[in-house]
Amino acid sequence: MDYQKLANKARYVILQAARAVVAALEELPPSSPLPPLTANDMLRIARGCTDYKGGFDGAEYEAFQAGVGTVICALERADLRDTQTTALWHMGKKS
Repeated sequence: MDYQKLANKARYVILQAARAVVAALEELPPSSPLPPLTANDMLRIARGCTDYKGGFDGAEYEAFQAGVGTVICALERADLRDTQTTALWHMGKKS
């Protein structure tokens, strides 16, 4: 299978999961506000995604896990003084 197609599919699945989380959070009643997420909270959530299979098997699963690994690495090294982290931060604002 084409790696680029797998990577695109993994990105799609990650975006769908993120959208589902955002939708669930938006449905919470205003009387139960959540505290703002910290960088450690986001890293913990990303690490939790390594247990999520995403409905994939074989090479698709490996591509999905590689995408999750990329997110974890980016969060572990999150420092806006780093050019790669800054680039990811700017790209994320466009989503």
